[in-house]
Amino acid sequence: MFLPPIRVVARQSTSALAVEDPVVAAALHYIRRHVADRLSVAWIAAELAVRRRALEQKFHAHLGTSVLAEIHRARVNEAKELLAATDMKISQIARRSGFSTPQRLAVVFRRLEGMTPNAYRHQSRLQDGD
Repeated sequence: MFLPPIRVVARQSTSALAVEDPVVAAALHYIRRHVADRLSVAWIAAELAVRRRALEQKFHAHLGTSVLAEIHRARVNEAKELLAATDMKISQIARRSGFSTPQRLAVVFRRLEGMTPNAYRHQSRLQDGD
């Protein structure tokens, strides 16, 4: 009997950043390692010793997105893992996934996932119970 997976969780150790540009690959790796830290595009550019504008241009050319959008995506992915796997409060999840407030988590989460963090948690628990 074949059972499809409920959800696939990509771990840092298994994620392959198959990006030709070494600066973009380094930025993606940096974002994933520091997802819970205070991150900004300017900070990442400084850490990688590249101009902010050059970093933004490389992201658009290779990924079709912005550095900030990638930061948000990485943070929402972290929040999704915590929502599905823990009973942590939303305020704790916001902090652990790099958002300044639970409200900011909710705004970005809804924009990217089309639902609130609580709705996602509820949905993931229903899927686990199937």
